Amino acid sequence: MRYELDLHEPLGATVIGVVTSQVDQALEGLATIEGGTSPERSTEVVHDARKRAKKVRAVARAVRDAVGDEGYHAVNDAARDGARELSDVRDAQVLGETVDELLGWAKEHESIDVDRRRHQVARVEVQRRAEQATARPDLATAAGRAGDLLRLARASAEGWTVPDDLDALADGLDRTYRRGRAGWKAARRARTVEALHEWRKRVKYGWYHLRLLGPVAPEVLGDEARRFHQLADVLGDDHDLAVLACTVSADPEAWGGTQRAGELADLAGVRRRELQAAAFHLGSQLFVRKPAARLDHLERLWAS
Repeated sequence: MRYELDLHEPLGATVIGVVTSQVDQALEGLATIEGGTSPERSTEVVHDARKRAKKVRAVARAVRDAVGDEGYHAVNDAARDGARELSDVRDAQVLGETVDELLGWAKEHESIDVDRRRHQVARVEVQRRAEQATARPDLATAAGRAGDLLRLARASAEGWTVPDDLDALADGLDRTYRRGRAGWKAARRARTVEALHEWRKRVKYGWYHLRLLGPVAPEVLGDEARRFHQLADVLGDDHDLAVLACTVSADPEAWGGTQRAGELADLAGVRRRELQAAAFHLGSQLFVRKPAARLDHLERLWAS
């Protein structure tokens, strides 16, 4: 089942169906880790399972007012904890991708003098960390625990009672947008890693909600979803660079010594300033509507 509402089915049934489908697909991948798969395949499975857990949590947020706090927490908390079981594998993978993308970006800018060969030690270090994460002796056990928690989330969602009209989603969609808008304002004021990361999380839930609603008005909501996705990616890249800069600064010798670690951290800072400018520009477009007007817009699309 796709991650979207089926308008030919009752709303409650399709919402629950989306959750169970996401969990089942995550479990299918996690079973390969428990059975013993390659490190490369393990990183793919972990990334996929964590994404699906996030989608499940987005659905829970959308129907929170309809299912109550207990129904919400039963699903959200289990999916969150399941994803956390696999976090270190994903973190190691992201670190390597971030180094590659940063040096690739620098190569395309003539004004930035970076010799990729001088940072080969960084590639060695991220590869070592990735191999260490995927070679964990307890990775299969962690995948099993993650699977058990996702099964718990699915079972809890199957017990939801969700009314078959937009009112079941309206408060949750509105809350997510309000928090995203507040996050945009807070990040714009503070410019801290924490504020930007909090904003990113709200934006990502907003993107998943738009994907869920997509069939209601594919062209209108599809375009908005693409722009939310773009913003989430920009903020995600910014956060990954912040983590990279912190990581190399904490242990410079592992990254080629103080000078090279400093170069990487400085380069990350330059790229982050560029990304943040793009993020705030996108944010000013996506969060210009006041929440009441935005909810009214969604209700009109639903009724049309």
